[in-house]
Amino acid sequence: SNKKYSLLYLVIGFILTLVVLGVFVILSNQRLKALISYSDQVEHTYQTIETIEKISNRLKDAETAVRGFVITKDSSYLDPLFKARIELPMLMDSIKLLTADNEMQRVRLGMLHNTLLLRMKILEDAIPLVNNGTYDEVMVDKMARGKQMMDTFRGELDIIRKEEQALLNERFLQKETYQKLTPGIFRQLSIIAGFVAIALFVL
Repeated sequence: SNKKYSLLYLVIGFILTLVVLGVFVILSNQRLKALISYSDQVEHTYQTIETIEKISNRLKDAETAVRGFVITKDSSYLDPLFKARIELPMLMDSIKLLTADNEMQRVRLGMLHNTLLLRMKILEDAIPLVNNGTYDEVMVDKMARGKQMMDTFRGELDIIRKEEQALLNERFLQKETYQKLTPGIFRQLSIIAGFVAIALFVL
């Protein structure tokens, strides 16, 4: 009879140990996946902000290049413009993919994309006029209006940047909180598993 009870205790203890270990493994896996997800979200937002900065800088370089060309008529000044012509479409495509999960940001970027194309066209239209010596007051006025357009563009781009920064802060806080909670939960599960193992050993 005692042997039967001992065997029963061993079976129950063994089952409890397996259950605790199974729960430990499942929760560990869930926690790890969640932590990876939070980290990916933070990295994703970093990439978005970095791409926004690149768009702003490339456009600024293009405008500076054309102004330098208008003043000096030296075509070497136009290299940043040609670089921006290649890189800006790719950067805009990248930012659209990065903000695909944010409808408001996508709407803003859709409007900004058209403004960007128009501004680049105005900048490029100045090149043949300078080469032909026909860069007159009309083009100067057009360039001035284009500058106002891009001031608005930068303002809208700054709104997008601030929203992404706020999102970054929120996601980073969630990640930090989760990282602090995870070790405590693992310690509690380890203690429970330890108690079960000790109880099994005593029985």
